[in-house]
Amino acid sequence: MSEKGVNLSCELIDNINSYYLIGMDKYFNNYKLKELDTNTYSFNKEEYKGYDNFKLAYVKDNKIYKIDKEYKNTQGSYKKSLKLFFIDSYDGISIQINNKIPYDKYLLYEIIDNKRVFILETKDVLILSNELHENHIYYVEAYIEYDNYYLLSNTSDYTKCKFKEIVIDNNLLTICIPVYNGETFIPRTLDSVILSSYDKYNILIVNDGSTDNTRSVLDWYSNKYDFVHVINNDNHGVSYTRNVLLDNVGTEYIAFLDADDIVSPNMYKLLMDTIIDTKADVSICKTIVRDDINTNSLVLDVKCDKYKTYSYEDMVKEAKACSKDNIYFVALWNKVVRTDIAKKVKFPEGKYYEDSAYTAALYTYVDKFVFVAAAIYYWDKRKRLTEGTFSSAYDEVEIEKTIEYYVDATIYPIDNCNKDNQEFVIYDSLKNLIDYFATMKNKESKIYKYMESKIIEVSKRIDINNKYLKEDKDLNFKVVCFKYM
Repeated sequence: MSEKGVNLSCELIDNINSYYLIGMDKYFNNYKLKELDTNTYSFNKEEYKGYDNFKLAYVKDNKIYKIDKEYKNTQGSYKKSLKLFFIDSYDGISIQINNKIPYDKYLLYEIIDNKRVFILETKDVLILSNELHENHIYYVEAYIEYDNYYLLSNTSDYTKCKFKEIVIDNNLLTICIPVYNGETFIPRTLDSVILSSYDKYNILIVNDGSTDNTRSVLDWYSNKYDFVHVINNDNHGVSYTRNVLLDNVGTEYIAFLDADDIVSPNMYKLLMDTIIDTKADVSICKTIVRDDINTNSLVLDVKCDKYKTYSYEDMVKEAKACSKDNIYFVALWNKVVRTDIAKKVKFPEGKYYEDSAYTAALYTYVDKFVFVAAAIYYWDKRKRLTEGTFSSAYDEVEIEKTIEYYVDATIYPIDNCNKDNQEFVIYDSLKNLIDYFATMKNKESKIYKYMESKIIEVSKRIDINNKYLKEDKDLNFKVVCFKYM
């Protein structure tokens, strides 16, 4: 490529008589620029301002094939599944084809009795029709025109039309990130995901009313990458924000990522490959903790080959034995979870310790866990160069209020768990509360009396035949005392 122009050429490819020019703009989006009648093409760069890179390509067997910089045939295909948003409109339902590749036409079908029934053809990326209805099943095909129309993309599975729900086909995983005033560190977090070796994912971010330049940063990423989606909200707090994320996930699996942490490039590939191979409900990995610039440590340094599977009962046994490293670890971010299970529990809004409240309840709905023996999540606990993050907001809460939040979060799983698996949750909650209560010195304080009343309340509800409580005679005695106060 020269300053004045571009010369492209390639060797003739058998049975190909149509080539075209691809341009790559500053946001790395590929567009067909011109159909050619030759395998060699020269042009003045001024013809295509805004494009930074150019390639030749050809169409064969309904696929577009790029010809790489060495002008050799590569087998990379441009065929991909459409990514769809389903939203309501005043005119019915809008199906917006959210894809960077510009197609020449779209065909819309409804699936009735497992058969496709054609509804309409359009050249617009926005399809409006009063004929579309919530919870009906639709299928979309997208075509590009050369000598004939070629099918280049389609919804990989039939998709049920729902109001205001993001549905991403062909992607298996949604990575959910809540952020508040994260302009200085959210780019690092997003870049670590974008460099991932796993490609069947999308990123969903909820901006919780940030007052810095977070929104501008997120706009840049969502404009550049079609798999990055942003919801901008007023400020409601971290639990509300996590619930918004949960409500807007349409993929089979979900992962939470904190906006100031980073992931290894192979993290989501390892977790996804393992959860699918083992048919587990949750996959979990080791975590590297960064306390300062020079110090790293490991969390969940469980010893095993590649991975180890657990039942809920297996995990509870390890947790109750209080082994130094066990996978009963309530952080949200070192996991991939089946979305249908993740949605069985909500986060307690207006509270902190939301991760321990949510995860302890979530575990009770899980039949099979898999632990991946790789340290691939980086939990960064170093002080951020910004004020107003979720963490700094928590730092400003008075100690009495933080204890109240801790008590409420510890009790929360009891009321939100799977009742068939509630015995350990009840035992664990009571043990944590009573152990903490024993350390409190000021028996006249308001928070002492608050915790005492909560322990009494829970103790009165507990079945004294709880198997874990019966095994712990010391705690059993204390609970009985509170039960009959």
